[in-house]
Amino acid sequence: MKKNILLIIIISLMQTFTVFAQTQVYDILNCGPNVATCASPYTVRYAYPNNNSLQLQWTSVVNLIPASITVELNYAVNCNGVGSNNKVKFNGSLQSAQSVPPANLCDCSPISSALATWTLNPSNYTPGGVNIIDIEAMSSFEGLEILPGHPGVYARVTVNYSPIPEINIKGGTVSIANGDSTPTAGDLTDYGAVSPGTPLDHTFTIENLGGNSLSLTGTPIVSISGSTAFSVQTQPASNTIAGSGSETFAVRFNPTCTQTGLQTAVISIANDDSDENPYTFTVQGTGVDNVKPTAAAKNITVQLGSAGNVIVNASQLNDGSTDNCGIANYKAAAGFTGTACGIVGEGSNLSLNAPAGSVFNNILYARYGVTYGTCGSFIPGFCNSGNSTLEVTNAFIGKNSGSIVADNTTFGDPCGGTPKNLAVQLSYGPVVGSEQTSITYTCADIGIHNVTLFVTDNSGNVSTAEATITVQDIIIPVITADGDKNVNADAGICGASVSVSASATDNCSVGTPTGVRSDAQLLTDVYPLGITTITWNVTDANGNAAAAVTQKVTVTDNQIPVITANGDKNVNADAGICGASVSVSASAADNCSVGTPTGVRSDAQLLTDIYPVGTTTITWNVTDANGNAAAAVTQTVTVADNQIPVITANGDKNVNADAGTCGASVSVSASAADNCSVGTPTGVRSDAQLLTDVYPVGTTTITWNVTDANGNVAAAVTQTVTVTDNILPTVLTKNIIVPLDALGTVSISASDVDDNSSDNCGIATRELDVTSFTCANLGANTVTLKITDIHNNVSTKTATVTVEDKIAPTVAAKNIIVQLDASGNASIAAADVNNNSTDICGTPALSVFPNTFTCANVGINTVTLTATDASGNSSSATATVTIEDKTAPIVLTKNITVQLDASGNASITAAAVNNGSTDSCGTPSLTVSPNTFTCANVGANTVTLTASDANGNTSTKTAVVTVESKIAAVVLTKNVTVQLDALGNASITAGQIDNGSSSACGIASITVNPQTFSCSNVGANTVRLTVVDVNGNTSSATAVVTVQDITAPIVITRNISVELDASGDASITAAEINNGSTDTCGITAYTLSKSSFNCTNAGVNTVILTVRDRNGNIATGTATVTVLNSFEDNDSDGIKDNCDDDDDNDGVSDRSDNCPLVSNPYQEDRNHNGLGDACDSEQMNISQAFTPNGDGINDTWVISNIERHPNSVVRVFNRWGTQVFIAKNYQNDWDGHYKNNSQSLPESSSYYYQIDLDGDGTTDKEGWIYITR
Repeated sequence: MKKNILLIIIISLMQTFTVFAQTQVYDILNCGPNVATCASPYTVRYAYPNNNSLQLQWTSVVNLIPASITVELNYAVNCNGVGSNNKVKFNGSLQSAQSVPPANLCDCSPISSALATWTLNPSNYTPGGVNIIDIEAMSSFEGLEILPGHPGVYARVTVNYSPIPEINIKGGTVSIANGDSTPTAGDLTDYGAVSPGTPLDHTFTIENLGGNSLSLTGTPIVSISGSTAFSVQTQPASNTIAGSGSETFAVRFNPTCTQTGLQTAVISIANDDSDENPYTFTVQGTGVDNVKPTAAAKNITVQLGSAGNVIVNASQLNDGSTDNCGIANYKAAAGFTGTACGIVGEGSNLSLNAPAGSVFNNILYARYGVTYGTCGSFIPGFCNSGNSTLEVTNAFIGKNSGSIVADNTTFGDPCGGTPKNLAVQLSYGPVVGSEQTSITYTCADIGIHNVTLFVTDNSGNVSTAEATITVQDIIIPVITADGDKNVNADAGICGASVSVSASATDNCSVGTPTGVRSDAQLLTDVYPLGITTITWNVTDANGNAAAAVTQKVTVTDNQIPVITANGDKNVNADAGICGASVSVSASAADNCSVGTPTGVRSDAQLLTDIYPVGTTTITWNVTDANGNAAAAVTQTVTVADNQIPVITANGDKNVNADAGTCGASVSVSASAADNCSVGTPTGVRSDAQLLTDVYPVGTTTITWNVTDANGNVAAAVTQTVTVTDNILPTVLTKNIIVPLDALGTVSISASDVDDNSSDNCGIATRELDVTSFTCANLGANTVTLKITDIHNNVSTKTATVTVEDKIAPTVAAKNIIVQLDASGNASIAAADVNNNSTDICGTPALSVFPNTFTCANVGINTVTLTATDASGNSSSATATVTIEDKTAPIVLTKNITVQLDASGNASITAAAVNNGSTDSCGTPSLTVSPNTFTCANVGANTVTLTASDANGNTSTKTAVVTVESKIAAVVLTKNVTVQLDALGNASITAGQIDNGSSSACGIASITVNPQTFSCSNVGANTVRLTVVDVNGNTSSATAVVTVQDITAPIVITRNISVELDASGDASITAAEINNGSTDTCGITAYTLSKSSFNCTNAGVNTVILTVRDRNGNIATGTATVTVLNSFEDNDSDGIKDNCDDDDDNDGVSDRSDNCPLVSNPYQEDRNHNGLGDACDSEQMNISQAFTPNGDGINDTWVISNIERHPNSVVRVFNRWGTQVFIAKNYQNDWDGHYKNNSQSLPESSSYYYQIDLDGDGTTDKEGWIYITR
């Protein structure tokens, strides 16, 4: 009688509706899909306890939550007669116990019907989808029979919808329950982990599942409380949602750096849903700062301190490192990060070196067997030793450098005799844990140090950057000599024995200073009379030269000569000259030998020249052979002058005043004569003005004075200047216009017509012949202006006074009422609104505007009454004219078609159905009802157009509005980021871009274009997401696909050598170090950590090649630059010339040495041409004394560089002018004898010389020499 079969669900929807039926009835024709049935012809469907169940299914055609659900059943089989069933589930939710008829049969042919009506929970309903009722038997078996009167129907479901609004909120496609406090990613309430500064927006949808409009009543519509990391980014576009309509809003999660960890907030939406106001749910997100700092380091140079050490703080290396949440600390460690690689054949030794301070820390590639490709881009071959990584680890990891032999002994033979190679690529970096806040360097650390800067942010994220620290010792040693020495010559010799010494101190290490005497003798030799300087020098272990210390040894002969002059002189000026002739002389005595004293006048004239008025001093000096200067003797010569100067003026002056000036310019002058010198006399005016100033009218006196150069005052001379004013005033007038006052009169003054009249000396009075006017004077009137100046000179001139009347009439108006005529027009006259307007000069003319009216003027109109008098003056007043209209509008309509919008709504305006409705008095205002439509209104709808004119007259007419549904999908996109793969390619799917696109009628397909990207697309790319709905409507929107290239370049370097140039410098380019570096997307820049080298870099230097690809990825590699120096060493001090700051080792830097290759510590340059005498072929040094006594020292007169002038002629004269020696092409061999004989010249004498360098008779050099034996 019973068997299990698979049945197909058949649902019949029994309903009729226009907009949408508030009651939906579903007839369920079967109880499947897996249900027990009675064999044909019986129609009972039944279930057992805890076994199969009856299942009633239907698909809702309305996307709303119902108010109530009832189910009619014929519960005909109830084997044990239970009174209720509490195992009924609706869409998986257990329902309250449903009553059933208690008694009936237990077989397939019940004798009668057993009707039952169940009530289900509407909140378990699936709007617009499949709904399922599961019925499990309580005891024994229970079942359903077909409902009486409904053939084939096992259950009838009645769904009632309330017209009240019903709110529902979705995150994406998932509904969020009111009061939900457990956020999940599925409904978008859990935002997951978000970094500060990278806001994430989620869009939520507010649905109205009810029949009536839902009002969102909050201000703002969506409010939020809790963590401030959440904010409402966009509010719903409207605060009213039609039945089955929706609005969206977006909530942003944007945590700050202080909002890390779990953040929660409550979203609240006030509305008029009776049981869900407000609608609330919780959102959450986790603020996570996982953004590493952007580390930037700079190379620095530090100097050791006086104690021989320096502490470098890690922060000194910082070059503007940044972090989104702030930097916590900086640390530094010795060494760089990077990679090193190499490949060698079988049997060879593979050696790799990390930069100084770095150690190898990771194996990127290690393979003994077969490897193809080049360093940095290895490709594994067909065989590899299994212990490759182990052996390479032992040889390199944790070390700064290492080597390993590529042979079978080390690795075994993985390839069965096939030739093999060893390829290794390692990464290196600072020793783990070696980073610290500062690094201390000492004298042992002079040079360049590779370091890595560790930048740690407030969240513990760490980034690194590389830099170099150059440690220098620039502190020079300090030399201390044992002091200057001042001694007298030792007994019996012309000099003295003196003990000298010096020591040096330095922050690092330094030797004993070396002393060099200015006379090139040993420090222990006897020091001669005069000053001998000793220059002490020393250089410390780091090449810092001490500041040279000069020590003086002075050996003195302290007896001085004595001078006697012939006495002071006091004389008067000689007759006829401003001075006097005076005879002066002096002699000297000395214990050794001394010459005649030399006298120098204070006025620099010869002793035999005229002495001027006043006191002239003569200073006598002489120096003995040993340089002892006598005490200077001063002799005075005083000349007096007592003659006074005489003044002559250019006479008294009588003149008239200059035109335009109250005075006159007068030229006055005076001169003076004196026996000596006198200046120009000075004149003083009696009015204390300058002599060149204008002289005023009247008499001015000038007093002339002068004093000569010697203080003699002249007798004063007086001069007079008399000026007379005979110039008439200049009269200027102007025409004026004056208005009459309210009484018809007006008065003026002389100043009203005066137009800046003037006089050279000033105006005394202004007079006007006519000053009063009345209405009789309207128009132009002539008046005369009289001007008298302060000296009674008189002038006159006329002017025109125009009298005007500017007083307007007095206007009075009154309000009136006017009816439109049959044609809708009306007119008025000025008299209709005049209310006795007047004017002081008679009756004014009247006009009114506007004076005609139409329908447009219905109501109160303001008109203007204007009164104009005989003088053209006018004034106005307003009045109101009330116009009335009683005619109703004529209404004309037209049928239209409208489209539903994306929300399933449409609206119209009255203008849309208006077909030219008119009114006799203008366009009427129009309204239409109804004017909004939804999906329920698709088809023809009757609307009523109402026309109202401005005067309250109305009329109506109907029209048909046909509503169509051509709603395109709403396309929502999201921006995504993709990374290029190793080949430089990337791709996306439409699902990655889609952000919950939707359509009122369902979506058929979603596509995106473009889908693939390459290196040329790095950055932001616009893609278009196209959505086609089930009705073929197409819509699209763009999104941004950010393509990233995060693959760093492969850096390959080579070692090079460079030569220092003459300046001790050398430079290289990145191209010289680059050895074929590559990048998938192309390289844009190569930079070197160091491109310039100098003498301090001689030898091997490590440089870092930084390669930046076109997308900003950076990788580095190291290379060595060997700096060579092939220059000579001129002074054999161990420093090549291009690097030696003192090539001649004379203690003077080449930068300031005027003869850098020849030792000249005193820098003599007597011709001041910038070239030291020691190497200046143009400099001629003429000895001023010599001692021809046969001792081999200074026995001849030496003229340096005279040999460069083979045509020279040298002559020597005694003090009386007699030539005592002459030589052509002089060879520095004259020993003080007379010319052409061997007789010696008198000793202790001065001789005058002349030198003709070219032998052309011109004296090029001359002076005095002194001979002593």
